[in-house]
Amino acid sequence: MSKILPAAAPEAGHADEAQDSRKAAAAWGRRFFWHLCLYIGVILVFVLQAQPTTGSGGPIKVEFQYQQF
Repeated sequence: MSKILPAAAPEAGHADEAQDSRKAAAAWGRRFFWHLCLYIGVILVFVLQAQPTTGSGGPIKVEFQYQQF
C-alpha cells in the first residue's frame, strides 16, 4: 500500500519534518541577515552624522543680525 500512497510510508513523516526545519532555518537566516544589515546601517548613519562637515571639528559659529524698528 505504501507504493500506491507515498504519504502512507513511514519515512514520509521524517522528510516533511526535515523540510519544515530547513524552511524554518532559512526564514530565521533571512530575518537575521535583514536585522544585521538594518542595525549596521543605523549605526553607520549615526557615525556619519557625528562627523563634522568642516575639517575644523570646532563648534558651529552662528551670527545673528538684529534690525532696529
